[in-house]
Amino acid sequence: MSAATETIAFLRNYNSWRRGDETIEMPSPAEIGATIDDAVNLLRKYDDLKTRAERAEAELAEQKYIKRSAVKRANKLTEELATERARLDHLSTRGFEHRHHETGDHLGYEWTISSYSESKGVTLRDVIDAEMQEEAK
Repeated sequence: MSAATETIAFLRNYNSWRRGDETIEMPSPAEIGATIDDAVNLLRKYDDLKTRAERAEAELAEQKYIKRSAVKRANKLTEELATERARLDHLSTRGFEHRHHETGDHLGYEWTISSYSESKGVTLRDVIDAEMQEEAK
């Protein structure tokens, strides 16, 4: 029998004796005190385990949220990367010179543009996207 099972059995018998069950012999005060101490310790352990389990559940829920957010962000970045690659491919077919260089922990791209100048809020990206849409038709 486990300590918890023994403590429960003793306290049940003690309670029955206390309520007048004459078939049960009176337990010694020392045994009653020791069993109550055991019960208190078991309840403290239970409470500690319950608190730890609740914290673990909260941490798991947070980790799941972080994972879902990371997956969503990775999917979005994958889509953005595909779009940027399509733009780069489009530019390379138009005679733009591409120079790739690594800068720190990200990649930088420079395009030498000989015949293009930005005007009135229209960016090179807008022009490329419009050309790509026209070609897709």
